[in-house]
Amino acid sequence: MSVIHVSHNFTCDRDIRELGEDHPELKRVEWAYRIYERALERAARKVHSARATASVMLLGEGLADSRHDASFGSTLSLAEDAYGEAMVRPVEVKARAA
Repeated sequence: MSVIHVSHNFTCDRDIRELGEDHPELKRVEWAYRIYERALERAARKVHSARATASVMLLGEGLADSRHDASFGSTLSLAEDAYGEAMVRPVEVKARAA
């Protein structure tokens, strides 16, 4: 059984409904980003060689730059607002028998 998120407000714009339905998945992406960010911060303090330090620093910068370039923070904020406006609710879906 899996769970999908479905909008229950059919009077709002389609884009708002879709963005609201995407909010739970975007929260998972944010969670994963934070885990990688903390791992890179820890690694920067623990690695010793110049090559490893440079690699960790470049990965951290690349991750932060891609997050900024994708405007992920504002997208997540808009999705959170749309989630409430679109009245998104989780719906359990049974898997079909093969």
